[in-house]
Amino acid sequence: MGILITACSDDVQPVQGGSYIKFIGGARNETAAAIVPTADGGFVIAGGSSSVREGEDKDFFVAKVDAFGDGIWSQHLGGIGDDEALDVKENGDRIFVLGYTTGIEVDSTDFLLYELAPDGALSDSVVLGKPDRSEKGTSINFTPEGNLLLAGNILNEEDGFDMQLFRLNANKETERDVNVGYAFSTDTLRLIEQIEEDRFLWYGTLKPTNAELPSDIRVAITDAFGNTINDIFFGSENDFNEIAGGIVQAEDGKYVIAGTQEAAGSTDIYVAKATLSTMVTTPDWVRTIELPEIQRGANIASTNDGGYIIVGTTTVSNNNEDIILVKIDSEGNLQWTKNYGGLNRDIGRFVRQTPDGGYLILGDVFFGNNYVMGVIKTDSQGNIN
Repeated sequence: MGILITACSDDVQPVQGGSYIKFIGGARNETAAAIVPTADGGFVIAGGSSSVREGEDKDFFVAKVDAFGDGIWSQHLGGIGDDEALDVKENGDRIFVLGYTTGIEVDSTDFLLYELAPDGALSDSVVLGKPDRSEKGTSINFTPEGNLLLAGNILNEEDGFDMQLFRLNANKETERDVNVGYAFSTDTLRLIEQIEEDRFLWYGTLKPTNAELPSDIRVAITDAFGNTINDIFFGSENDFNEIAGGIVQAEDGKYVIAGTQEAAGSTDIYVAKATLSTMVTTPDWVRTIELPEIQRGANIASTNDGGYIIVGTTTVSNNNEDIILVKIDSEGNLQWTKNYGGLNRDIGRFVRQTPDGGYLILGDVFFGNNYVMGVIKTDSQGNIN
């Protein structure tokens, strides 16, 4: 049974037990992309906003909330063109927000990075890109030395996309400009991590430009110059579309991925566990979460019982989608699901387990006549008391 999200004039206040639903946004669309916990126990949320622009152009929207989802500050950032935040991270006392900015005279995009102080004040900004290509930043990470890793997607010569990495030094100057991709395909990056010294994990979706060929989830391990050490494709054994959602490292050092499988007559959440350090990889296990409705997996996190929690979107009817929370055990077996939504389209983006054993969910909630960011805190069974 789903939990109904209804409109109200005030934020829902947390009750004893710590569960709540909070809405963050203005008079027009605010859409969520990422959320990061902060050292003071709160969270910073980033995405796109149309509330301060005429037309459909967006700005970066960044908001700080406390542990109960109550707003502390918010910022609209951007230029004249269409700008949108796609990731946010905290490093020390700085907040870094990454996305893209759109050129005014040419229809192309560049990486756009903002650095903010703890109170949301703008400290610095960097634009990265070349005039003859389009780039969008989607993932921020840091080297052990604290240098920035900015990753995303660039338009290649075949009108597909490659995965792109900029490595910046302490002065935010580009040290490395690396891209990873296959000819006649679109490689769409979800995230990048530095897993060892000069070893990087790239995670995304590979879609051939030939529309008759299916897409696969791709995990590539490269050196610092983009040379491939290991390349693993999930779903290559079938003719279905597999689309990347999230990835998390398990306690045994292996990785668990979650996404979507589009098969003949069904669309389900796809989950697999595998070792990524060997050239020939056979997954430990592969699961599809087969429920009556259409489900898409967006993000995954580990849980304190050795299992995993997945958030995504489920289709309730032709014009109605809910956020779905899916709990699986350490072997990928389904334990329970919960839906959250109203009477329109609500989209699950992000999930993490909280110290009290509950779950924090970020999504887009259709509220009145527009989208707002929804922050949902549940108990350990996905309930909102």
